Amino acid sequence: MTKKVLFKRSKTLLAMASKIAIKEAGLKITNLTQSKQMQELTHNLTRIKQARDIAKNLSELKGAAMKAGQLLSIDSAQFLPPEAMEILSQLQSMATPEKFSTIKKVLQEELGDKIYLIDKLEEKALASASIGQVHLGKYRGNSVAFKIQYPGVMESIDSDLILLEKIMRLFLLPTFKKIDLSESFDELSKVLKLESDYHREMKMLNIFHNNLKNDSFFYAPKSYPEISTQKVLAMAVS
Repeated sequence: MTKKVLFKRSKTLLAMASKIAIKEAGLKITNLTQSKQMQELTHNLTRIKQARDIAKNLSELKGAAMKAGQLLSIDSAQFLPPEAMEILSQLQSMATPEKFSTIKKVLQEELGDKIYLIDKLEEKALASASIGQVHLGKYRGNSVAFKIQYPGVMESIDSDLILLEKIMRLFLLPTFKKIDLSESFDELSKVLKLESDYHREMKMLNIFHNNLKNDSFFYAPKSYPEISTQKVLAMAVS
């Protein structure tokens, strides 16, 4: 499944890059016949349309792709028209939940026979983000929140970011600003690899839980290591 997911993600990103490149070539030809005022208007309209396409595609892809889009929406405010920025900024909160059948397949692959220990798993996601989404269920009579990673997210980080850096350079090229994205993408790669490691997150969660379990103000949920993996994190619901 992973190879199929990676191919699909790369195909989507390459198609996006091609569309932007073709549009930029068209703009250069149009500039030869337009006044400066019309050129600026055409460029702004193009940026807005491209921002809408980018936001839609990256929201559907999630993972590194969506995180990079969030970075673009923060770092490029001074270079793009406000309307384009408004569209891109939606990436910070617009993660569309994945189909339950896809999420359940990840759960089955990760837990194997242990999936039968989970009861009343709700099909509707409680929350969704760029790396995974949360579903409520029961485990040994206890209410549990299952944080389940989207398929291919961890494996696609490096390939996604290579393509996305090129897409961002194309998108920002007409601003005529010299923008170095390499450091931002290096940092993004490190952060994403940490965020997609649910084993590490569980260890951190356990430290907080043990330190705060007697605290009346803060709450850190207990984890269930026996039904957690690198891509599934099971946490008690208070």
